Amino acid sequence: MSVLTESALRILLKDADLEAMQEYSVDSGVIVTPSARSWLLENKIDLVVNGKCISRAGKPKRDTGKPQRGVRKSSETEALEITTPPRYKLLADCPDGVKPEHMTALRGTTLVCKTHAIIGLRGKLDSLIARIIEAQLIFKRLGLIKGIDDLGETADYVRKLMRAEVHGEQFDSVCLFGMDDTELRDRSHKPKKYYDMPHFFASVEDGEAVVLLNSLRTASREVELEACRAFETKDGESERLDIIRALNRLSSAYYVMMFKIKAGEYE
Repeated sequence: MSVLTESALRILLKDADLEAMQEYSVDSGVIVTPSARSWLLENKIDLVVNGKCISRAGKPKRDTGKPQRGVRKSSETEALEITTPPRYKLLADCPDGVKPEHMTALRGTTLVCKTHAIIGLRGKLDSLIARIIEAQLIFKRLGLIKGIDDLGETADYVRKLMRAEVHGEQFDSVCLFGMDDTELRDRSHKPKKYYDMPHFFASVEDGEAVVLLNSLRTASREVELEACRAFETKDGESERLDIIRALNRLSSAYYVMMFKIKAGEYE
């Protein structure tokens, strides 16, 4: 399943005659973000999904007596070009075609400043993986072998999240420790039911492992907020609710691990 964002749509249609274009078509397997839909509406272009118009902009049709031009058909294969874009000439204004040090690639050869919100999010995800690996070393020293495996699973989860963002792929694999989205949320909200313990704030008396997991829990919350900022549209919606939901469940997973430590499940 592919995700069509506003930035990807602008790239795909950068050479198109938007004044002449009546509609833009995608297959049913393509997720069109709210900002991409808004951009089409602003340009008075109808959005057609699998042959059905779901967003009508109302541009008057021009009767020229010639076959209509400017209607672009986007197959699922074409939508996947978002993840592997062609080599656009975006370095023309750079001396000798060299990428400036203060810029980096957002998608393919699309350059942005390193202060771009999505680049910041990628850095936060990278930092979170590094902290998880450090936690694994501490768990090894403490003899919490099962906990090392669970931490490794969360590291792989974050890596998959990063890949999904970079390649514009939908992230649907919310599953950790054999628990799906619903169970992770339920266990983190009802610890009394599952662990016979109330909610708690971590303290030094809880021990090094619990305090460390609490640090990862708060770090994942910070990454979630970074994602909210990076994907927020001008109308207050989000382009990547899948990634934000996945990060929310990650913090729940670390909270569940804290209860598993206190319940002796890692000993």
